[in-house]
Amino acid sequence: MNSSNRFNRFTLSLLSSAAALAISAMPVMAQPKTGTGLDALDENRTREALASMGMEDLLERSFETGKVPQAERDGIRGLISLNRLMNQNVDKLTARQRKEIVANVSAGLDKALMSMKDPTALANLAAKLYALGVANNVALLEYWGEDTATQSQTKPAAEAVLKVYQKAEVEVTAKLNAVANQINNPGQVALMQQLNNLQLLQTTIQYTRVGSQYPLALSLDKADPKRKTLVDESIEFLKQYDNPESTIQPTIKVQIGKLLIVKGDYAGAIEKFKSLYVDPSKVTPAPKPFDLNDARFFTANAMLLSGKPDDAEKQLAETVTWQKANFTTKADLQLVTDTVEVLKARIAWYRAEQATDPADKSKFNDQASAILTKLMKENPGLKPLILEQLVSRLPPGADLKKLDTLLLQSLIERARTEYLKDKKDKFDRPTIEKGIAAAKEILSRKATPNFDKDAVNTAYMVLPFFAQKLDQPKVAAGAFLDYAEVQITANTEDSKKKAEDAWSQAMNIIVGDFKAPNVSDPEISALYDRALPMGINPPLNHREFAYAWARRQQAMGKTAEAIKYFKLVPEDAPTAINAKYYLTFALNAQLDDPKLTPANKTKIIADIQTAAAQITKTAREQLAVVTDEKKKTAYRNMLCGTILLSSRLAMDQQHDAKAAIQLLDGFEDAVKGLQDAENLLIEAKETLIRAYTESGQNDKATDVLLQYMDKRPNEAGALVNRVLQQQNKEIDAAFAKHDVQALAVLLPRRAALTGFMAKWVKENKDPKIQAQSYKYEVFDADSKRLAATYEIDPAKKKALLVATAKVYDSLIAQPQGAADPNVKFGAALTYYELGEFEKARALLDKLLRERQLGNPQLVEVKNGQQVVVDNDLYWEARLKFQRANLEIAKKNSDAKLQAEVTGELRLIYTKFGRTTGGAKWGPEFEKDRLALDPTINPDEAVLPSPTTVPSTEQAVP
Repeated sequence: MNSSNRFNRFTLSLLSSAAALAISAMPVMAQPKTGTGLDALDENRTREALASMGMEDLLERSFETGKVPQAERDGIRGLISLNRLMNQNVDKLTARQRKEIVANVSAGLDKALMSMKDPTALANLAAKLYALGVANNVALLEYWGEDTATQSQTKPAAEAVLKVYQKAEVEVTAKLNAVANQINNPGQVALMQQLNNLQLLQTTIQYTRVGSQYPLALSLDKADPKRKTLVDESIEFLKQYDNPESTIQPTIKVQIGKLLIVKGDYAGAIEKFKSLYVDPSKVTPAPKPFDLNDARFFTANAMLLSGKPDDAEKQLAETVTWQKANFTTKADLQLVTDTVEVLKARIAWYRAEQATDPADKSKFNDQASAILTKLMKENPGLKPLILEQLVSRLPPGADLKKLDTLLLQSLIERARTEYLKDKKDKFDRPTIEKGIAAAKEILSRKATPNFDKDAVNTAYMVLPFFAQKLDQPKVAAGAFLDYAEVQITANTEDSKKKAEDAWSQAMNIIVGDFKAPNVSDPEISALYDRALPMGINPPLNHREFAYAWARRQQAMGKTAEAIKYFKLVPEDAPTAINAKYYLTFALNAQLDDPKLTPANKTKIIADIQTAAAQITKTAREQLAVVTDEKKKTAYRNMLCGTILLSSRLAMDQQHDAKAAIQLLDGFEDAVKGLQDAENLLIEAKETLIRAYTESGQNDKATDVLLQYMDKRPNEAGALVNRVLQQQNKEIDAAFAKHDVQALAVLLPRRAALTGFMAKWVKENKDPKIQAQSYKYEVFDADSKRLAATYEIDPAKKKALLVATAKVYDSLIAQPQGAADPNVKFGAALTYYELGEFEKARALLDKLLRERQLGNPQLVEVKNGQQVVVDNDLYWEARLKFQRANLEIAKKNSDAKLQAEVTGELRLIYTKFGRTTGGAKWGPEFEKDRLALDPTINPDEAVLPSPTTVPSTEQAVP
């Protein structure tokens, strides 16, 4: 089954026999005609000759001069097509070309036959048509069983072949009669020889004409009465050769057996086949191995068709044993065993069709698939044929999820056929769409144990090309990347090449066609984000994309990924200096990671310093030689950015104010003329002010601020605000960690700056800025209070608190401050820290009685719900009011006041129980309870604990 010769051997084509050879060797005899010269030529024969030689110009001239009717012209033109067919090498034609030629010839056959008179040429034409459109299909129907698709494809060609043989028989009979009429006596030797030749030709044509009825019958539906008629006529004719004298008795027995199968007489077929191999000595000439093999094989076939799979299986087993003993060459044994495997699969399918248990159906279908899968692997040339036959038997709309892998592969192969069609030819879109669906279904099963790896690989491979054929570039790009990933995982030299090719194909679409990453389409962006890391990393190693990918990761906040790819940029790449520049910023961002170990932090700082040194060196070298202004500007920006980063690193990580001051020396000149000069200067001044402050050079810090305020008063506010924002972040982080030592350093630093800022705002000549004076004074007062609170040195602490109290007093003296509960609360806390408990108590008492600090619990809306939370300001005020009273009672030995405080504490616990003080101040209240009266029960609260309530309900006040 793996060659066209095999198909011919197992069909009714007798053109390879001695009789067929006689046809091709027989001379064409022209009919005698009276006259001489040009008048002796048969004009139709002349035109046929011109047509056969392809001399179309002379042929057209002959048409015109002879005034040939249009019908006759069409017939002769049909002859041109036929003669071209006769001259083609059938073996080199594709399946599609075969179909097209047969269809074209069959359509114009009647007109062409009108002008064809040579029986030998007609017989040769029939043989060509048979080879092109019938032989292979007959073999498919014989070995795979009948199916309507193959039958409908076979029928037109089979009818054409029979029609040509019938015409040949008519013409040879006419010639035979003409010659016979000329013979008057036995002495006419030449005419007698011609007569004998024509009689042999007539017999041969009759024989082959009857033989051509078999494929036509095979192509007809079993219910078609013409099928039985053709079979009966053929059998009746062939019976005359079922004898030793015919010299072809073995062939005749096989052909009659096959005809009986087509008729449905399976018992008769089996009997006829057995007459050939049960006792071969009774057959003359002795049957050849292929004749005996056919008889044995088709016996099993007839048994299966008669509904006896067990008998068929037994017969096949005997046939295999016989084959191994009688076929000595590997090629011949392969030919016969292939057909056996196909029949084994058909037996399994038959059992699946007959089974009522789903498990049995699945089992037998799996058996058939396993047989054919093994056959394809052993004989890869059969794969397209097997898969095509499988898919042709699928019902319309078959559920792909219920198909086995082999059938899915069949759909892929059929789609591949459509894909390979020339661009000028129309392809069947639904077929390719089904191929895509089949490939995806195979991939969905790839994790199944013992799944066919070749099928998976094929699915990955065809998907992108099928998608391209359907003009689905996004799908194609994704599928190319899928295939590349699979090949990368395979990790062989060959797979690396395949991965490279698939990845390149994807990039041609993503970057070449869609111009990624400069697109707004999220699907294309996703493909780009998938393709780049795949291409940059081993084994593809396209490091030329590392810089672009690192910048993209950096823009998305993926710092670790950005660092990885910046480091992959080759040193000799045009983007190497840019990569180092942005690498420093990515590394610096990592320093904010609270999980960073000291050792890792040290390494990162060292990496930043190394990269910064390289950037600075390269930038300065380039600025000395480049003349292009755009490049100069780029290097200046890079140099200034590196200086800023290095100065911040010196301040924030190395705590080296001196180094920061040195780095920023001359920075104002460096940024002149740059587009972002003002923002760069603000950042530099911010760091410089911090550096001067850190190093105790407050006068220089003040000078920097004043100089800047004089030149750019509006920007000065922004500068100080930025410094304050940075300080606030550091202070918040220290509070979160309860880092008292850090707070002792950070809070005074901020207090110094807020005092300066408050003074600057108050004295500013701009009314809009001056209008914010009160806000900055409050902020300064709070900063000073916190700085004093966390001051470690007692003397400094008291001095700071005294200064802070004066600020609060000045604020309360103002109408706005007197009405501001935050100011009064800040003042109360300051007096409390100073030990001036009477003043603190007076302020806190008023704040609490008038509920200026709110209720003990507040309501916040989160995710559409009202959440009850602790009011830390209230509880701190309540606690310090309580302790101020205790201190006063202690100072004055006032037992009554202490008893009142204890009673109030009991009432608080009675109301709030364990929630007293909230999460922050609860432990302090608990200390007071235990110290004042441990008998107070914290578990007798009458109010519920803080909870979450629907937003439509009122919270408990």
